Amino acid sequence: MGHGDRSVSLLKLVNLARATYGAFELETLPVGQLQSAPFCPIGRSLRRGVEDWLFVAVGTTHLRLWALGRDSVAIAKQIMTAWEVPDRKLKQSGEQSGFVIFPLPSEMRDFVEQFDRGLLPDHRGQVDQQEVRHLRELANGMPIPGRQRNGTHSIRDL
Repeated sequence: MGHGDRSVSLLKLVNLARATYGAFELETLPVGQLQSAPFCPIGRSLRRGVEDWLFVAVGTTHLRLWALGRDSVAIAKQIMTAWEVPDRKLKQSGEQSGFVIFPLPSEMRDFVEQFDRGLLPDHRGQVDQQEVRHLRELANGMPIPGRQRNGTHSIRDL
């Protein structure tokens, strides 16, 4: 499977997820930063256009999701259904309004691993500072007990 094929299947997964929460379809994956849970191409693609309420951070194997003023569990379950990930794999942070964590499909895990190793230079690029600030503000509202106030980790520590 060539790089082009992989991008198509990744984009398909991204758009399947986006459709579940009413976001518009993307034609290409945005670029992103290496070793960055919030700002890799997948995280950025899932948030594009819904940055005001959707927080996602992409780890090497899992996705962390939190939705401002919405049901994070319901959104996660819809995405998991679209990705054919079993419901039982969903982990909740405890509080009702807390974040949820669920596994990435294998194509996404492979992409993240290769991307972080610097093997996908076409997908690398700078993230706009406004987007960084926006995510930080959203993250600061996340109800996570005992975490640092900054909330956006640069390494994939899910």
